[in-house]
Amino acid sequence: MEQFFTPDDVKKIFDIAKSTLANWRNKKTGPPYVKLRNRVLYPAVELREWFESQRIVPLGFRTEMDLSEEIKRKKLLTAVQVSQIYGLNVKTLANWRCQSIGPSYYKLSKMVMYPIDDLEQWLRESLVIPMQREV
Repeated sequence: MEQFFTPDDVKKIFDIAKSTLANWRNKKTGPPYVKLRNRVLYPAVELREWFESQRIVPLGFRTEMDLSEEIKRKKLLTAVQVSQIYGLNVKTLANWRCQSIGPSYYKLSKMVMYPIDDLEQWLRESLVIPMQREV
């Protein structure tokens, strides 16, 4: 039998405000859901797949060991570290996350972590090479 989550469950697991979920439903940009009468339900499998596709992975879906190993291997940076290394404002990074633009990231409860490999790829893809003007 398929498992479903209520918006309250999603809030607890992913630390996403219920108002954010409602906005996503209105804009048709968020995770898939089912509406039964007055109830909104999120199918567990599709919910997890959607959050993973957004690179938002809650702590509940990863083991503490997996996380600590990734952080130990220095493959993840905090928003502050990204700001210091790449010269991006922390508030700009937060704004980009709200708009679903910018580099991919993991959302671990209230902690945001950026994979270094993804940051470097995002920077390469953001490269603009101006055309040479003929003189």
